Amino acid sequence: PTCASGADFDSGRSGGNPVKLWHFGRHTAKQLSSVKGAPKALIAKLPVFHQHGLSRVFCTGIDLDRLSTNLYFRLHENKQRSSEDVVALLQDLGVKVPADEEMRRYIAGPGTIAVTFRWDSMNCERVACYIVSPTEVSPPPSGSQLPPMPGRLKAFMDESALPSGPSEAHRPHPLN
Repeated sequence: PTCASGADFDSGRSGGNPVKLWHFGRHTAKQLSSVKGAPKALIAKLPVFHQHGLSRVFCTGIDLDRLSTNLYFRLHENKQRSSEDVVALLQDLGVKVPADEEMRRYIAGPGTIAVTFRWDSMNCERVACYIVSPTEVSPPPSGSQLPPMPGRLKAFMDESALPSGPSEAHRPHPLN
């Protein structure tokens, strides 16, 4: 079932046609792999998702310009995952693991993992980790805590024109 859908338009390249399509629903990776035209790499990586306890895809992105599909999973779908678990997942997907231990701990925090498959490749092209910092509205699960943000990410967030935390929500940035 579909919860929502969306389309991205790029006026410079698409001539008014969508360049990305988004589907928010309740599907499994296995169900999506049976769709006509599903990336062959998705089909090949189904055992990896199963082995790592990832099945429910809450968002699917289709990039019509780059000929790729993104699958978005809740990282801690069935259990709390350690940095070692996330490293093993990245290795099994064939993605280079961050060398920085601090970064490896951080990407195992609360959030989402998105996996990109090109339509013309048998490989996983990219993995993105979206870490959601706990807030007063959405506290961390009992007994868990967010690893500290790695220095280079923190520096970027501190220098960003967007607020990066509740205490900074009203602090004007020099570029705004």
